[in-house]
Amino acid sequence: MSTTIRFRDPQTGQMHSVQAEVVKKVTQNNPQSVQDLQHNPKDGKVDLFVHMDKNDSDGWGKTARESVHLQISKGALTNEQAKALAEAIRGGSDNAIQIDGNRSFTVFTAQSDIYSERSQLFGQSRHNPDVSLTGVEGDKVFLNREGIFSTDANVDPTSLKETSKALYNAAEAADRLSEGENLFSLGQVSQKTKQATLDQLSQTLERAKSSGELNSNEAAQLRSSAATVLTEMISSLGNKGKDASLKREAFNQLNELIQNETIGGLKESMIFNAVRVQSGLSTEQRATVDQLRAEIAPTNPPTDKWFADGRREINVSFAAGHGEGFYEGITDFLKQQGYEVKSEGSRSNWRAEPRQLQLTKTINGEEYKVNIDLRDFHDDSFKDIAGDKYDVVVYQGHSNLGNNTRNSLNNAPDATGKDKLIFLGLCSGKDNIDGVREAFPEAQMVTTFNSSYFNTKPVSGGDVQFTQGEDAKALMEIINGALNRASWSEINENIRDKAVGWNHKDATIGNYVTPLDLQLGARFRDIDNDGQAMTMDRHFNVDVMEVRPGVSSGLEPRNNNVEGRKLNGELPHTAAVYVNTMDLYNPTFDKFSHKGRVMADGYFHGQDNDPVVKFETRTENGEKAFVMQVNDRYAHISEESLRAISMVEYNRHLAQTESAYPVKNPVERELVGLLTAAASLSYDAGYRDAAVFEALVDHYGLPDGLRWSDAGRLIDQEHHDYTGSVSMARKWMESMSPETLAALRNQFGG
Repeated sequence: MSTTIRFRDPQTGQMHSVQAEVVKKVTQNNPQSVQDLQHNPKDGKVDLFVHMDKNDSDGWGKTARESVHLQISKGALTNEQAKALAEAIRGGSDNAIQIDGNRSFTVFTAQSDIYSERSQLFGQSRHNPDVSLTGVEGDKVFLNREGIFSTDANVDPTSLKETSKALYNAAEAADRLSEGENLFSLGQVSQKTKQATLDQLSQTLERAKSSGELNSNEAAQLRSSAATVLTEMISSLGNKGKDASLKREAFNQLNELIQNETIGGLKESMIFNAVRVQSGLSTEQRATVDQLRAEIAPTNPPTDKWFADGRREINVSFAAGHGEGFYEGITDFLKQQGYEVKSEGSRSNWRAEPRQLQLTKTINGEEYKVNIDLRDFHDDSFKDIAGDKYDVVVYQGHSNLGNNTRNSLNNAPDATGKDKLIFLGLCSGKDNIDGVREAFPEAQMVTTFNSSYFNTKPVSGGDVQFTQGEDAKALMEIINGALNRASWSEINENIRDKAVGWNHKDATIGNYVTPLDLQLGARFRDIDNDGQAMTMDRHFNVDVMEVRPGVSSGLEPRNNNVEGRKLNGELPHTAAVYVNTMDLYNPTFDKFSHKGRVMADGYFHGQDNDPVVKFETRTENGEKAFVMQVNDRYAHISEESLRAISMVEYNRHLAQTESAYPVKNPVERELVGLLTAAASLSYDAGYRDAAVFEALVDHYGLPDGLRWSDAGRLIDQEHHDYTGSVSMARKWMESMSPETLAALRNQFGG
């Protein structure tokens, strides 16, 4: 079946249309559905994976998604059309691509192998060893015809350290490429040179193992860079003829690296990158990647360990949050599920003992018990994760905009989480996935993607008490699934069908991120602390340079990277994650939030007068993303300062790039951004709110009449839109002096 694809050139605005064949269509009913799509990267046809969403209630209600595999004959695209299509895909704009017969769907995202199929158009006309493979001289990625990488043209490395540096440059350059691009296609590297490169990589890795020329960190970085280069080569190769044999050899080298890797984070990165290119692999290679994937995205809860040696019980440590009568409400809910209170315990702060509840259940003729120890939460969600007493660690309650989990991590015992399952039932748990996984790398984790809804009833004294909610129901599905030895795929379906409310029926993300949801969780993880979200991080950095902090409220630029090394990016990653949290609760961002689109991309090398933070809309892993980078001249500023300024810049980016951004008055628009920054300051862990806000006003050259006392009071008095809104901006304007308001209008118009 053929169809017409229409796409707009973002540079010229010109519309193009071409004919394409429909290869396969997938109706997505869970986040993993799209993994069935596959293609041959070098078959003379441009493969296009288009993901289309149909939303009810503007994204709040049920979302249907269709993913379509289309093919366009390589010769059917003119050079102009090919470039326009590539830019339309990369830009991530809504409806940049349209497909006939699907007018009720919005095309949000797309992926393609166009860069490989039309490589001569996007890269070099032929491999030139005198030119950097990327075409960017500053990348210093040179490859001679004998397969040797170097940092200078025609100057081969003279030591293993120089070889390692050249491979590092190549891997870092690959890291900066657009989705779908790869080093070898850009450089038009021949099959003969690719074969020589494979031979050189093999020799280099063997030398690193036996020569003792590199210390342990240097050797690990070499392995990491080699794995990235191998993945780039695999992306450039097809599945037929000489390409197929080269691809098999490269894949086997990569698989051997993965199997022998002893550093957990590095191994996980290698496997993730193999998953990233899986759609273009052969059937046999895809099966191998499925096995590798299961190592970092388990297909089942750790029930084999829990029920080993005849053991037939699950022990749960359950922390109930403050407010909403969670403790007593959860007790009543569990009783309704068949749990009995075995011991009342004590809620005394100085002699607290958990309330013990037990469920007895017969499955396949065997008796199982679920023992739940329920206690009050005191910034200690992970108190019981060490040792062998508990299998499951649960928190259910409010998130405090992520602070309850962060505080719990600060108070957590040392533990790897081996054979444990962590369930965090709270709003927007995704924003702390990285911290929890870093603290407990061997644990499995389930948490929420967006808000988590629950019901309450009035109780004596004018208070309310929890009765039931999505998190409690989801936990029951997990426990029941574990008792029945169900897979995560089965448990996911039960959570979706039996626990999630109507307003969280978005099948493209679900509302719970489970261990199976590898790509979904990777948006919010930075496993090597380089500031780049795992989704787009092709190169694992073994050793990143710490940045010396400056004054907590200061926004003065300085040179933070005299050594020219990769900077520790925990700060920009934390700030980007927090932008996701804030935009979920701000009514101005309703049409852009709920999808977790903000992703961190570390630092850019900037100048003193460049922005502190910049955003770019682009496609990452086939999904529209608002990608955030921080100027490395400001890498020293405090978390509270960066979080606040990120909110201002995020608001500006949406206002400038999204036609559906609702605030049209430019002064109101700027004040909405400042109010989100004020909300960030109110809810963060810092104590210099006024100083940071004043530094922000000064940095943007705003009128002195914009004071923290006014912005902070508006946030403090609001009990609904507590991260800012246009109505709050208007209240602020009403209280301003005529001089301040006039200065704002003079600066921004309106």
